[in-house]
Amino acid sequence: MSIKSKPWIVSSELKQRFSETVNFANMALGLLLGIGRAYRRKRTSSLNILTSKTGPRDYYKGKNCKPTGFHTRKGGYVVVQEKLPNYVVPDLTDFKLKPYVSQCANTTDAAASST
Repeated sequence: MSIKSKPWIVSSELKQRFSETVNFANMALGLLLGIGRAYRRKRTSSLNILTSKTGPRDYYKGKNCKPTGFHTRKGGYVVVQEKLPNYVVPDLTDFKLKPYVSQCANTTDAAASST
């Protein structure tokens, strides 16, 4: 009797091939799901803001300010005068313009104002 005449009888070789195919499909599906999970995890974590709480143990974010000195070995802080900001402000005693500009300022043509 052949297998073709009795479709309900399945040979052991056919069972083995089918189980190998199913195992390969399950392995490929698991691999794809794992890659998808890793991609999602990396993508969402890269969009989060890195803070000192979520970063590594020695991560210090700061506030985008330049240091004005340095720390000493005994816990002190030395301020370096060259690192302090130096603002140069001109003398504005006889200056014609005022510092305030109204939000409702009239617009004028440049050609009309120069004549």
